[in-house]
Amino acid sequence: MKTNSGVDTSLFPVIVSPTVTPESTEMELNCLFENEHYIVCQVTGSGALRSEGIEVVSKDQHLTAYLTGKMRKVFLRQVADWREHVPEEAVVEERLAQFLVLNANPLVLH
Repeated sequence: MKTNSGVDTSLFPVIVSPTVTPESTEMELNCLFENEHYIVCQVTGSGALRSEGIEVVSKDQHLTAYLTGKMRKVFLRQVADWREHVPEEAVVEERLAQFLVLNANPLVLH
């Protein structure tokens, strides 16, 4: 859903993951933001597939960055700030481009 300023508000809602047991090997992919240039998803997992990260994909440049650890925390703080102070979509795209520069890999389809 886009606001009057054109910002995709799917980036801002609180993401609630279902409760999983330690024996579970499920992964969950939550789309945080998508427009014609970018898609951003939060990846969570447990058990054998234990993983938490943020996947940032540039559709135009065919690049992807998987943010984990400290970079994931920095990105989630940015998202929290965006929830309080909704930016223009161009500001969001500029910040996503900065995260891609730090950790870009070619996008490979499997």
